[in-house]
Amino acid sequence: MDIHEDVSFYGREGEACEGFIRAVRKAAFAAGRIRDDAWMADFASTCLDESALRYFESLTPAIQSDWRLLRQALLTKYPPPDQVLGTRAGNPGQDYNPLTAAGAALLLRQPRKGKLRVIGQDSTDFGYIGDGNTSHNACVGGGASVDHALLVSYIPGGELYEIEIERLGRENQVLGVHWRSPSPTTAIGSLDHAVITAFDYAGVHRLGPTSQGGPGYTAIWNVRPDNTVWPHFEEDRSCTGLRIFSNRDTGNQRFCLLVAADAGAFVTKFTGWNVVKLTFEDV
Repeated sequence: MDIHEDVSFYGREGEACEGFIRAVRKAAFAAGRIRDDAWMADFASTCLDESALRYFESLTPAIQSDWRLLRQALLTKYPPPDQVLGTRAGNPGQDYNPLTAAGAALLLRQPRKGKLRVIGQDSTDFGYIGDGNTSHNACVGGGASVDHALLVSYIPGGELYEIEIERLGRENQVLGVHWRSPSPTTAIGSLDHAVITAFDYAGVHRLGPTSQGGPGYTAIWNVRPDNTVWPHFEEDRSCTGLRIFSNRDTGNQRFCLLVAADAGAFVTKFTGWNVVKLTFEDV
């Protein structure tokens, strides 16, 4: 069976980019390459034509060769029709206005900049995420003042996306999670957990500064309408969102931030950790 069968994307008006991404994943799974981001990016590039192909050729080599970056770029460039103001799908009673639609699509692709605040369940203030060592060897954590908080940005659109850390005088980083277990699971009762940390861009891979034994993921974030920021599990996108914990460790520069799926099991096993949430504050 030809893995290219029924896998194509043109970037035409009303064409579902999500369906193309799902088809690429199915093809990669059938070929035994579902964990190979470089292979998936190369395969996807052979399935593009017309507007989508022209857009692909305008991207940097780093994005072209990394499926995680490429799929996010495509989702942002080609949002669902109902996210474009002025289209018939979004406003059935109005005539289609290409200038309005183009302007809305451009607006959706503009990065949203802000800072990440850490708040406890009882509204306790855990400060902002900033640079500094933590108890789990991460290079960022909670407890920073607003003046020392990381400046971050993301491009709205799509299901999950990366949150970029803006750096002055050096290459930007991305915020992600690094799992301690080689094969983490989000099953009920699981104690598997990951540390929130910063990752460097390095070709088609992400490099984390920690010595955790499991995988690291970055394209896992979702900012909800109430501005709460939720990490998700890369291997299980049906997961409703991972819970975040902080221990207010005063022996380090920053409070460590961990994520896990089962909050009850985690706080029962690991005492001293508080359930917290992240909120996005615009700047």
